[in-house]
Amino acid sequence: MQAFYNGNIITMEDEQPFAEVLISDKGKIVYVGDAEKAKHYITKNTQLINLKGKTLLPAFLDAHSHISDTAMLLKSANLQEANNFQDIIEIIQTFIDNNQVDELPFIVGLGYDHSRLKEARHPDKFLLDNAFPDLAIVIVHTSIHMCVANSKMLEFLGIDKNTPSPDGGVIGRIENSLEPNGYLEETAFNPVYELICKQLALTVEDIVQAQSIYLKNGMLTIQEGSTDEPIVQLCHQAAEEGRLICDIVAYPAQNFGRGIGSIFNTYASCINHYENHFKLGGYKLILDGSPQARSAWLSEPYEGSDDFCSYPWLSDDEVQAYTDLAYQENRQILAHCNGDAASEQFINACENSGKKFPHMDARPVMIHCQTVRDDQLDRMKEINMIASIFIDHVYYWGDTHLKNLGPIRGPHISPAKTALNKGLSVNFHTDCPIVMPNLFQTIWTAVTRQTKGGLILGKDEQISVWEALKALTINAAFAYFEESEKGSLRAGKKSEFIVVSDNPLEIETNLLPSIEVLACIKNEQVVYSSKNNSIILK
Repeated sequence: MQAFYNGNIITMEDEQPFAEVLISDKGKIVYVGDAEKAKHYITKNTQLINLKGKTLLPAFLDAHSHISDTAMLLKSANLQEANNFQDIIEIIQTFIDNNQVDELPFIVGLGYDHSRLKEARHPDKFLLDNAFPDLAIVIVHTSIHMCVANSKMLEFLGIDKNTPSPDGGVIGRIENSLEPNGYLEETAFNPVYELICKQLALTVEDIVQAQSIYLKNGMLTIQEGSTDEPIVQLCHQAAEEGRLICDIVAYPAQNFGRGIGSIFNTYASCINHYENHFKLGGYKLILDGSPQARSAWLSEPYEGSDDFCSYPWLSDDEVQAYTDLAYQENRQILAHCNGDAASEQFINACENSGKKFPHMDARPVMIHCQTVRDDQLDRMKEINMIASIFIDHVYYWGDTHLKNLGPIRGPHISPAKTALNKGLSVNFHTDCPIVMPNLFQTIWTAVTRQTKGGLILGKDEQISVWEALKALTINAAFAYFEESEKGSLRAGKKSEFIVVSDNPLEIETNLLPSIEVLACIKNEQVVYSSKNNSIILK
């Protein structure tokens, strides 16, 4: 039994938001309340933990990310910090120098962001050809929706001037020519992604290493969003070997990756039920692309274009069939929707499926919600659709969105306040590794809506720290059907807490990103401890 006292205990329960003491025993919270009543629970064997003025919170839940892609980033040339083309070349060269690459069919770089680069555009095959004329090179955009391949890599892929762009994708061409320039977008990129997955050949150890990133940031539940059969098998193996500390919830993709295959038959015991910290949560759909790369599917054209709205990945009939299948099988369905046209497609499908296969509590989730409209939020509320908002877009790409979407739509991206006011369940995600997690920066972004360029983008969409905390705790638990077990500190719930350096409800707003996770505690065990943790020793 453990009793936490002498700190800020924030429960995330609206009826009792704060407490003086929390007591847990055998993996469950047994008491949350004032110090006087706590004395009745404490025995001579109780471990008394003095918080020393630090703050205790329920553990965060990752509402959407990709732990397998995070693991792949750790095994590749990491381009996330590249500021220009020369940085990209130097990072790849350093990776080549430090790794055994002679036997590899191609070299992979992950995470470049063209909107961050000094050149303000995507690289092309000529840049990579000049630097690496004898090697096949592919670099993947931070959105994981597009890539750039050099000539050797295009040859390896069998792509040339006679290769048509696939439906739902683009093969970039040299101006006034059919010759590929190396850029591959959306479904044209998908086969490359599959090859990358095979080459990097993740292991259980890679998943464990990626898990540590989530633990460091206070997350004890992780999503493997948009997964496939090999990755499900790997996560299940990690679970069977007892290597998982965090709970992992996997959502096999219906229209992406290396196939669903027999996942739900092979791992039937893991459907909506954790086995050794792993479960299958439902299905995932990808309906469009990335707004910062102008591949999100919009209902009205991008700024500076007469008629370009991008394009869908799937037809309406295909989306309807996938959604019907999920509802018929009584499985939750998540859909990647960045553009409002994609949002419309998903809402329409769920409205129809709900009528055909009425469920009391389907909880479909719209992932990202970047340009979802007010009228669409109203319809989402009617069918209990959850808004999982990638709020970090405001900071990282808000300036780009303003340029791409204009002064009316731009400030309305990630409309958290509007969604909350309309009564939707709203959670936040970082889409790791698209953005590496710092959830207190995520909170700061939701509260300030400040972009990298220093603009306040959509002041009307600012929310409170309390609302942002709920989006990362109890609301995220609700999306997993786990609100009775996780996401707040209440008697009967699981013992999953974090100790952080400062009280987010009291610290100055500009200091929110500096809050450090000192410890993660699960079932009375310290499963993560920072070097600055002086509260609990392992």
